[in-house]
Amino acid sequence: MDGGPGPNDASRDLSTSLDVGADLSSIGDAGEPPDGATPAVVCAGTRCAAAELCCLATGTCFDPSSESCDGDSDTCASNLDCEPDELCEHPEGLCLGPGRCVRRPPSEECGPGAQVCGCDGATYESRCEAYGFGIRISPAGGACGEEPTDGPTPSCGRDSDCPGTSCCFLTGTCLPEGCDDCCQPPPPGTRFPCREDSHCGPDAFCETTPGECGGLGGCRDVGGSCSGELSPVCGCDGRSYSNECWARLERTSVGSEGECGD
Repeated sequence: MDGGPGPNDASRDLSTSLDVGADLSSIGDAGEPPDGATPAVVCAGTRCAAAELCCLATGTCFDPSSESCDGDSDTCASNLDCEPDELCEHPEGLCLGPGRCVRRPPSEECGPGAQVCGCDGATYESRCEAYGFGIRISPAGGACGEEPTDGPTPSCGRDSDCPGTSCCFLTGTCLPEGCDDCCQPPPPGTRFPCREDSHCGPDAFCETTPGECGGLGGCRDVGGSCSGELSPVCGCDGRSYSNECWARLERTSVGSEGECGD
């Protein structure tokens, strides 16, 4: 995507964190945050200078003393836009983009949990722990570079987490093989960019924008039930369906409104 965040340069230092405030302590080469230490700042895979923070809206480092990274009245563009006990979380769970301020849980509230991959490339013992540091996490779930728990490809924060492909800093997930242009926001209502069903998990299919069969789409979860509402659509498989919901249950995108052949 032109002008958007893409796969990182493998030579960049990815052992630091996104946007956590003024305490810029190193977290070391292993990509794991030290006990009780605040991770340093990395922005879309690039280490920021000591005085800089990450503008999450653009994926670039900025110096708050001389530059601005402001969200509109309804969003935050960095953790700096939030209160000290809050972080700027993306509403769709992406690693980059304007967000909303949500509370950071104190460390004493964080008990055992499933490991998550922070958008800084470090694995945290739970979502609570990552949020306590002010770190967004990959929506795919699981530790960085390991088999995903809730996505088609592993979570990542560096290319080394993605054997054979690259890490997309926008989604915090490894690019699917054969989809080098999948590093861009997924269509509304979908979870991960894709070009074919194999780029999604077993319980999802690659749905394209209505009227556009083929091309880049997004992984849509399959399941649930559909109503009997009669609003016919023609699926990209050439079959007619009572409404969009029934087409999705059959893992097909909508080609056009109305029955096929109308």
